Amino acid sequence: MPMISVRARVRVAWWLKLHFYGLATCCALTGREPDWGRVSYWINKGVCVDFREPLVQRCRRAVLAVFRWTRP
Repeated sequence: MPMISVRARVRVAWWLKLHFYGLATCCALTGREPDWGRVSYWINKGVCVDFREPLVQRCRRAVLAVFRWTRP
């Protein structure tokens, strides 16, 4: 089976870490869990995955659907 090498660049927005610190602080103060749907929304807004190979560019949506963040 032939090997395919793929380069991916993952960029995280500068504000995402601050958002998580604020969220963790609010959860610790109130004793409640966050809305995981909103957490997933902001992760998808703050993380950018850029694939460099042309083959992956065509099926980028399928690859991102596999690596989408889910609650453990």
